[in-house]
Amino acid sequence: MAHKQSMIAYLKKAKDFLSHFKKLELFQISRVENGYADVLSKLASYDFDLMKAIPVEKLSQLTIDEVLQHNAMIISEFSKWVKKIVTYLIDQVLPNNDDEVTKFVL
Repeated sequence: MAHKQSMIAYLKKAKDFLSHFKKLELFQISRVENGYADVLSKLASYDFDLMKAIPVEKLSQLTIDEVLQHNAMIISEFSKWVKKIVTYLIDQVLPNNDDEVTKFVL
């Protein structure tokens, strides 16, 4: 339950930040750029003893409580899949297609 509550807090904070921007761009990070995190996640699910060798920092408080900086990049238009996500985040409007709605599981 605590995990769900913190995720709700993060979602609320994300929605609050959206009101400060005229536009928003979301993009997928390629596997090459995300290789280190990908390896760590595989190690964590593969071998608990091996995971002990990976340094982990335990935070004393949720990062949602930190002061965040906005990094913005001006874009001219959204791709279709990004526009659907942004529409949902801002207006809570889901696509009409049931298959598309299932992609919005939070």
